[in-house]
Amino acid sequence: AEVAELKQQLQKKEDMFQRACRYARETELRAERAENLLDSKQGILENAKYNEELEMRISCLTAQLDGERRKSNEDREKDRKRIDELTKQIKGKAQREGVRHLQYSPHLQQLQPEEVQPSLEMEQQESLEKEEAGYVKKPEVALTVTEDPAILQLCQPDTNDSISLDDALGQLRPSYAQVGDKLPMMTIFKRVKCDHCERFVRNIIGHFFSEEHIEKVRASGGRVSQTGVQHWLNELQQAAAAVPGKRMDTIRVQQLQPEEEG
Repeated sequence: AEVAELKQQLQKKEDMFQRACRYARETELRAERAENLLDSKQGILENAKYNEELEMRISCLTAQLDGERRKSNEDREKDRKRIDELTKQIKGKAQREGVRHLQYSPHLQQLQPEEVQPSLEMEQQESLEKEEAGYVKKPEVALTVTEDPAILQLCQPDTNDSISLDDALGQLRPSYAQVGDKLPMMTIFKRVKCDHCERFVRNIIGHFFSEEHIEKVRASGGRVSQTGVQHWLNELQQAAAAVPGKRMDTIRVQQLQPEEEG
């Protein structure tokens, strides 16, 4: 009986030990589930924070885009107004030129006011066609000026091919003074960029003598290309020798194709 009681007590202790082990294992599993749940919640919070930052960034970019769109619209409106203003100026100048042309046209003076505009446009068109035809039919009247933008390009003071602006003006001014009044329509169909003034010009040598260009050159060091100066010195001297006492209406441009002014 005593042995049976000991066996019974041992069985109870073993059962208690088994229950303790199961409880410890369940406690460990609950701890793992709690840890996983905590990690999941932390991930959710991080995603929420990232989404919030992303929304703030999108809002900021949207505001910037709206600002750029407003600025673009304002610039477009300014450009439209400027184009309208320039169009009015050009039309006004064309009308003034037409009135001056009328003063020297006996045919137009005989017309009624309502007939002047169509006839004036017809004579202007005929005059333009004659000038264009003159490029081919009267080559002896036109001079040859090839494109040479070097005289308008930036020139470093330490380069060998550079001279002072005052020296360049001194070399070119006498020849330009002889033929400048004979070249009222010095037209170059292809525009050339002036690096000093940062814009495109057609009349290269005329722009070179402009006050705007001279001031910009002096501000950037006062040096110009010797090659460009020599090129235009030769051209102006040839112009003076080719048509002494004659009035030049145009200068023909070699190797340049006419293009629309943009």
